[in-house]
Amino acid sequence: MEKILTLKEENWLAGQCVADDYAGGGGTFISADGFDIFREPGWLQTGYLQSQLATIAVTPQWFKPIIESGTPFVYAYGNGKLYKINALTDAVTDVTAEVTPTGATFQGFAIGKAFNASVTNMVYATTTAIRSNIIPPASASDASIGTVTSGSYHPIHFAGVDKEFYIGDVNEIDAWDGTTYTANVLDLDDDLTITAISDDDKYLVVGATNNPTQTLTKSRTKVYFWNTFGPSWQREWDIPETNLSAILRHGKTFYAFGRNGMWEFDLYTAPKMVFQKQTSTTNQDFSPQAGAVDIWKGMPIWASANETVIRAYGSPDSRLSKVFFTPFGAWSAPQALHAVRESKLYVGDNNKGYVLKTGNQT
Repeated sequence: MEKILTLKEENWLAGQCVADDYAGGGGTFISADGFDIFREPGWLQTGYLQSQLATIAVTPQWFKPIIESGTPFVYAYGNGKLYKINALTDAVTDVTAEVTPTGATFQGFAIGKAFNASVTNMVYATTTAIRSNIIPPASASDASIGTVTSGSYHPIHFAGVDKEFYIGDVNEIDAWDGTTYTANVLDLDDDLTITAISDDDKYLVVGATNNPTQTLTKSRTKVYFWNTFGPSWQREWDIPETNLSAILRHGKTFYAFGRNGMWEFDLYTAPKMVFQKQTSTTNQDFSPQAGAVDIWKGMPIWASANETVIRAYGSPDSRLSKVFFTPFGAWSAPQALHAVRESKLYVGDNNKGYVLKTGNQT
């Protein structure tokens, strides 16, 4: 008997092929679902254990962290329900009675202390209205602060630029400073729909497309950098994608997620494709929603309702190559995630909330 193959550390750290099922793309596997290849570099081990969070009876579409009196909490919001999770014990409290989130599917949600506010607020969108509540939420404090055009996309972002909440209203940006709601502080082209908002501590970063429904028709997709006070934006980049569903900030770099893949850009660098989606056999197998992207172990991680896995890209160690891989498999249609820390994530999937923690060493 003669040995013909030896698999070494570099084989396990090569990620997945990213072109299609018939052509290589630099990775070892076409599919390797549920393996965190960076937990112990060189060892092929499965992902973390999955536990259902009690009480949650909808699919969370947003997770937002906050510290309350020294205790870390995470608010889970989606499909007209709001839950408060103790990030230390994972105990869940249903606080939906304190808010009025009717018609809130895939609408925006953000937490922050605006410069004109004396308390921390949560701001959330319904189909036609923007509402706010204090943190922790109280029914007497829930109120409408503005109206928006009826639609499915009203992303909300609390910006470190000037401590204001910014809201997408079709092709316009609205703002709330804690006391005053101002409509149309920035006006984009009429055919665009704003789908994601972020910031880099100096500029507001706005993603928009004229094709938010993720179909195969030809479309325009753009990202804008705006200083929040000028009459127009300071930088505009085109992305040759059929849609833009989420923007994720990592340091000064931004990642834009489209139907075909992930794009990297910043104020001075035009978007370039980091990689394309895993296969070309389905029409919509990418496009994570704005609440389904985060940074985990120093890497972008995302969940897409069109897939049954959670993907990641990058490397937690500068000495190792960046790779595309699937640390968590076996999902139904994940729509939101939040990395509490390296060994703990919250995930929304299949009308439930889950926590992933304690690596399964088997």
